[in-house]
Amino acid sequence: MLYRQPIWQCETTGRSNLTYAEAVASERKEKERVGDRFPEQLKACVLKRLQFRTDRLEAVVEDVYSYFLDRYLPGEIVHCKWDDGVMYNARILDVVEATHVALNENGTNGDVHDMESDKNVEKRQYKVQLIDQDLEGIEDCIRAISSSELKRDRLAYSKNMLKKVIRECASKESYIGAPWIVKPAFAEKYDINSQLPADLQEAKDKVMLKTRKRKPQGSAEKDEDAHSKTKSKEEELETRKRLMSLKYPIEDLDLPVYRRPDLEKPDVTLQAKAGRKITDPLGNHGLRPVASDELGVPGNQFTSFLLIWNFLTTFSKPLHLTPFSIDDFEQALHYTSATPASHLIIEAHVALLNTIIRERRKKNTGVASMVTGNLMVPGLGQSLSRSASPAIDYSAVTTRTNTPDLDTNGDVLMKDEDVSFSSDGEVVLQLERTTISEKGWGSNEAFDVGKGWSLRPISLTNDREGWELALIGCLNELANPAMVPDLDNIIRHLLPSEDDEEDDASTAYATLSVVQKIHILDFLVHVVNECAVIKEYMEGCQEQMTELRKERIEVNRELKRIMAERLELDRNENAEIEAEDTANDSMQSESEAPSDDDEEEEEEEDDIRKVQRRAEHESRHKSRQAKLKQRQLEREALENRRLKMYQQQRAEARAKSQEMRMKAEQRRKLDESERQHHRKLEQIEKDMRKYAALRVRPLGRDRFFNKYYYFDNIGGSCMHGTGRLYVQSPSDADIEVLTSRNGPESNDVGDLPCGRGGGMDFVIQLMRAQGLSKEAEWLLCKSTALGPNLETNQDGYLDRWYCYTEPEEIDALLKWMNPQGVREYRLKNEIDKQYHSLVTGMKKRIHDQQASNIKAAELPRRSTRTKTVVQIPVGSWLAYANKSAV
Repeated sequence: MLYRQPIWQCETTGRSNLTYAEAVASERKEKERVGDRFPEQLKACVLKRLQFRTDRLEAVVEDVYSYFLDRYLPGEIVHCKWDDGVMYNARILDVVEATHVALNENGTNGDVHDMESDKNVEKRQYKVQLIDQDLEGIEDCIRAISSSELKRDRLAYSKNMLKKVIRECASKESYIGAPWIVKPAFAEKYDINSQLPADLQEAKDKVMLKTRKRKPQGSAEKDEDAHSKTKSKEEELETRKRLMSLKYPIEDLDLPVYRRPDLEKPDVTLQAKAGRKITDPLGNHGLRPVASDELGVPGNQFTSFLLIWNFLTTFSKPLHLTPFSIDDFEQALHYTSATPASHLIIEAHVALLNTIIRERRKKNTGVASMVTGNLMVPGLGQSLSRSASPAIDYSAVTTRTNTPDLDTNGDVLMKDEDVSFSSDGEVVLQLERTTISEKGWGSNEAFDVGKGWSLRPISLTNDREGWELALIGCLNELANPAMVPDLDNIIRHLLPSEDDEEDDASTAYATLSVVQKIHILDFLVHVVNECAVIKEYMEGCQEQMTELRKERIEVNRELKRIMAERLELDRNENAEIEAEDTANDSMQSESEAPSDDDEEEEEEEDDIRKVQRRAEHESRHKSRQAKLKQRQLEREALENRRLKMYQQQRAEARAKSQEMRMKAEQRRKLDESERQHHRKLEQIEKDMRKYAALRVRPLGRDRFFNKYYYFDNIGGSCMHGTGRLYVQSPSDADIEVLTSRNGPESNDVGDLPCGRGGGMDFVIQLMRAQGLSKEAEWLLCKSTALGPNLETNQDGYLDRWYCYTEPEEIDALLKWMNPQGVREYRLKNEIDKQYHSLVTGMKKRIHDQQASNIKAAELPRRSTRTKTVVQIPVGSWLAYANKSAV
């Protein structure tokens, strides 16, 4: 508001009553005009003659103007009078002759003096060259001309122009006898000496000494204090202006809230350099709620665990698998008993194996098409690079009698007798297996047990009997140690024991560790992800998404139409109400205000009274029967008028009531239509989340680059989804961004409106101050591990996961977020959109867990003499049944 007031003045022209922007524009325009018109060669000479002059501005301008009026410098563009008497533009090339003839008192010639003598009659000649419109010289037009035939442009050289140049390039102090001093920038540009002469310096010192003597004792210190206070106030005012100019949201780590502990004295320019303590690490938003790291599976395997569950749930329809909750999946992985069998784990493996078997049974489809290339897993976007051919790694086999031939690259050389073709045209490797004595991957036992695993899908009969053997054959044929860690130990564990015939593969699988089970499922998911049935389903989902987007556009268009009709209806009702109010007010004012008509009516009433008195006097002489008849006629006329008015009012009331009923019916229809379209829009949103099978996007990232995920499981059997909000640690790219902010170039404030800088050290301080010590230590170790001499795939430095399970934690998390930061602004909006589903899912999950515990506790015990009957409580994950199995 201060800048917009007309209280500013142009420093160059002196124009006043301008706004700040107008004054700046005027100064800039005037400086450009002076710089363009005034000769650059002449400016240096003018400033040299001006330097250390003690005269007033008018006297200095007069002296400089008269001195350089007929003195020209090489390079100047002037007007020249040629032989034909016409003035042309020319450039001064050189001074040909410049002599001064001195005059005696009697007017005779004397000795020749220098150019500085003002009493000499000057005779100067200049070598000039005519120029064209492009300021290029004309070769044949060069000659020597006296100064009397030359002339400068009157707009380029005038007293007013000299004043502007002097004000722009020089300054003068306020004490008496102060000299004109060229400003340092121009003095350096034109090589002008700025050191005051001895006499001027002595005079200045005397003036300053007298000024100090007149001041009372301690005034110098007071002046310094006042100057420092004024300076601090100016800096504070400038800081406040910069704060007001901020447009949020901005980068979360650049928010000035971390750099200013007091809102009354902000400091937005303070840089968060390494080693500097943060003044306000909480940022006036309290502590972040602590997330739980109890995930049920090892932390280094949780990403794979989440991917597997999301894949099985998302593609449950093409896999012919009934969806299940993530809690049931977790408990099934930890289950180590084979009696009763875990049908959830069995059906999950069978669904994946049957998909692979059906894919292999298709015409012209080989194994290599499923296990080569970069296999992208839907969900969080992790990929696994695989070799071009599923060759057996012979280095993994410990005991061999015949070592295969190797080429120069170390690959196995295949012989003609080692290769054959199946009926479908697939390549079959006939490797010698009789020499392998130890059980494990690629052994004779594994080959014999898994032989024929892909001939037919696993049947529904006898609780999927034989699925373990199919799993062994699939792992032995399609996998290798690069795809499945600890593959040799897994197959060795799954193979039946030769000593114990009762030790079957089912019991062996149940006793595998959780990590090994996750490795197996992760490999199967990677292979199934490349199957045609998954790709076809994803294409179908994409088509459904396209149709749903079109429907959403139509529904939104209808909602806009309904909104427009409602606005039009409200506008008409308001107009009618205003018209009625205006009519009532006018009638009331007319009834209250006296008028000429009222006076005329009063006069008429007086006349009527006179006539009535006269008629009454005459009527006394009439008969009683005539009077009764007259009164009867008057009563009938009054009754007719009343009846007519009543019928008219009834008709108007009925019309108005009918109109109100029509408007109410119209409004009711609009409301009902709007509710229907909103319900349809909600269903479309649910269907879009159901068919969004291509990927799972995070809700957003917080100030520390942590990613937040919410799996709603729309379309599955468990409507509350995971019932948790997952938090994933920063990725390698995010950590590199934080590390890059440690450099000195990132700490340069420049023209930024707020503080900047502070990379990893800054974030570590913020996290520790907010009670996130574990996360801070992990981030510090991970940033160190990303160095050039360390590996990044160590288990201790893998992504870490946390989760929120209570609705109160979500509320506290929303209060902790600062919407002034660009990342948390978007994250907060996304969580607000999913807040109802998220909180409802958390409550439903807690209720289901409590109900399951109560049912398990109330389960009656049954005992038999012949066998043990294991009772499964209703609703338990052990009671899972795949209703979509084929």
